[in-house]
Amino acid sequence: LNWHFSDIAIMARSISEITTPEERQLWDRISLLEADHHVDAIACRLRLTVSVTSYSAAAHLPWNKLSQIQHYVQKRHLVSADCAISCEQELTLLEQPDVVEFGQRSAPEIMTRRAVLQQLVSARSQDMTSGPAPLPLVPAPVRLGPQLDDSGFDRVVDKSYEQDLNLIDRVTASLQGVAYSRPAGERPSLTEAAALRFLDGLFSDGVMSLNAPFVLLYELFTQTIQLQVVPGDDSTMVASMLLRVAASNGSSSVENSVLRALEANPNIRDDMPLWGSDEMKRKMHVTIMTF
Repeated sequence: LNWHFSDIAIMARSISEITTPEERQLWDRISLLEADHHVDAIACRLRLTVSVTSYSAAAHLPWNKLSQIQHYVQKRHLVSADCAISCEQELTLLEQPDVVEFGQRSAPEIMTRRAVLQQLVSARSQDMTSGPAPLPLVPAPVRLGPQLDDSGFDRVVDKSYEQDLNLIDRVTASLQGVAYSRPAGERPSLTEAAALRFLDGLFSDGVMSLNAPFVLLYELFTQTIQLQVVPGDDSTMVASMLLRVAASNGSSSVENSVLRALEANPNIRDDMPLWGSDEMKRKMHVTIMTF
C-alpha cells in the first residue's frame, strides 16, 4: 500500500506454501492491490508467483498471472533493479504452457521476449559444465501486427495537374474562385486580430467545415497575401495547415494537386506567377515538382 516494493521483493524470497487458513486469508486479500499497475508492483507479484508456484504449480494466485506477465514484458524497461526478476525466473514463467498458449494467441510480445531470453540464458550457461548446450543463434520473432491503412494527406499521390491543360480557366470559372472575397490591396497583409477574423470566416461550423478556396491557398503559398496571427508568422505554414484540413479526406483534384506541389516544393514558390497576372493568364509554367 505504501509502495515499499523493494521490501516486498526481499520478502518474496522467504515465502513458500500457503497452508493455514490465516495465510490463505491474507494471501487472498492481496488481490485488492491488483489494480496497481506500477511496474515494480507487477514485478513483486511475479516474484511472489515464482516463489509460490515453485512449491505447487497449481497454487491459487490472487491475480491474473497472464495479464501480469504481459504487463511486465511491456514495461520491463521501467522496472527498478531492486524489484526486477532474474532472466531465469522470467523465462521460467514464460515457458509455462498456459503462458505460451496465451502468447501465441493474444500476446506476440511474450513470444518475442521468450525467444530472446532463451538465447540469453543459453549463452550464460555456456561456461557452466552442468548447464545445457547453448542454442544456435536465431533471429528473434518480431510481430508488428497488421499495417494500418492510412489514407491521410501525406499518403496521397495526386498528379491530376498533369492531366488538365485549362487549369486557370476552369478554376477562375469555378464557384469557389468566383465566391472568393479577397482582402483589399495588391499585396494585402493581415495581422493579429484582422488575421484571426479572416481565418474565423473560413470556418462555418467547426474545424472540418473549412472553406479555403484554391485562390486563397495559392496566394498564401506564393506570399501574395501575408497572414500573420502573431507578427513573424510564416504565411506558407498557415497555407500548409489549411490545405491539410481542406484535403483531409484524401480526395484528388486538379486544384489540390497544384497546392500539394507548392506545399512539397518550397523552392518553386518564388517562380510561380502571381494570381491574376498576365503571366498566369498566358500559361502556368511549373518546373520539376514532387507530388
